Amino acid sequence: MSDRALIPSASRRALLLGTVAGAGSLALGVGPAAATGAPALLTGSGGDGGPAPKRRDDRGFPLPDDPDAVPNSKGRAGSGKEQTQRSARGKGSDDGSRTAMSLSGAPNYYAGGFPTLRTGTGFWDTRALQYLLLSAGFKTNWEETYGSSTTSAVRAYQQKVGLPVTGTADPATLEKLTPSTGAGAVSYRVYAIQTLLRKHGYRFFDSCAPDMSTNYGPITTKYVKAFQAGHGIGPATFVGYYTWRTLFAAKSTQPMYPLRQADTGRAQWSNCGPVSAVTLLIYRGITPRGWTWNMDLRTAAVNDFRYRAMGLANTAERDARGTEYPDFQKAFATYGLTTWQGGISDTLADARAGRASIAGGDAYKLPWDNHANGPVSHWMAVLGWDGTYYLAMDPLSTLATNDIHRITESQLRTYASTNPGHPISTAAKNSIMLR
Repeated sequence: MSDRALIPSASRRALLLGTVAGAGSLALGVGPAAATGAPALLTGSGGDGGPAPKRRDDRGFPLPDDPDAVPNSKGRAGSGKEQTQRSARGKGSDDGSRTAMSLSGAPNYYAGGFPTLRTGTGFWDTRALQYLLLSAGFKTNWEETYGSSTTSAVRAYQQKVGLPVTGTADPATLEKLTPSTGAGAVSYRVYAIQTLLRKHGYRFFDSCAPDMSTNYGPITTKYVKAFQAGHGIGPATFVGYYTWRTLFAAKSTQPMYPLRQADTGRAQWSNCGPVSAVTLLIYRGITPRGWTWNMDLRTAAVNDFRYRAMGLANTAERDARGTEYPDFQKAFATYGLTTWQGGISDTLADARAGRASIAGGDAYKLPWDNHANGPVSHWMAVLGWDGTYYLAMDPLSTLATNDIHRITESQLRTYASTNPGHPISTAAKNSIMLR
């Protein structure tokens, strides 16, 4: 598939630039010189630009002695409600986003309510609870499971806020401890959010992953929005009631990492295939070679897939051309995966069953802003379905739109209906399916 020569722009509906290349595909002149490496990491010692933790426990979690944390900081938590899809049982938000949902085929789901945490509750939820209590002014011993110290702190908190004093963190207690917290917050509650994101597979402090921070910054925002999209919650720049309870109570298949092909080396505008493949591998629970759990350092994993797994020549001439089905077939085999060539109906069916695939089509027909300024052949990962929308990772997304996108069946079929630069017949079998 020719996914080459796209020019960055403020809007993908900008005036077409460039010339028509062979086979009728639109080749736009590459704008800035191709980057040779990843962008610089955020400065400041913390993962989201905040202060680095002063001390850590044996698992790398910050200990409760950060003088920069502000207990009542909520950040820009937003004034509206989070959007959720209404479930088959009629549960959902009251914000107008109510569509029928069958949870049986959804890869993830949002939780119907907070769980109850009590003596014996495991590490992740207990650690998050301890950070929430700390934010409210109640310090505990650093227990790895819910023990006597956590129980005492919960009892003290319940007494202070007028809840029944049980020492059990029931749904009413958790709801009280978890006000909406959003971008700009500086609080131990941000540690709680990051702890729960780690429980669901979003990495902090592992390998080269971003560090934890009391700052609710761009990394936390990106992970939260991906988590929300994967659980039937409208992506937002804050964690509200539905997200808090889902972080505590729901299950995740695997994390969804939105990756961009921009700034992935000389072949950046030909890398939609390798970038989609890296995202798909992560979602399947396979760590791609060269992947370090840091989206800013994606280049190594993308280039490993392109040059090593696909076996493509590392030359300027080959870097200007995209990737085709046989390249994926060869590359995925190095991970022990079998591929077959399907169509968009196969992608839709697999997504409804919670299985990811890579769908080909015309990037210019996608409904969000991206770097395509005209019809161009493209690959993107379709990771799942939330009961109403399909969940897509578009490598051509701009920096401002680099999220897990929710897209309708009609919009996906429109995207996949043509394959610019290729025979018309190829559009019918333009999905890469994995088994």
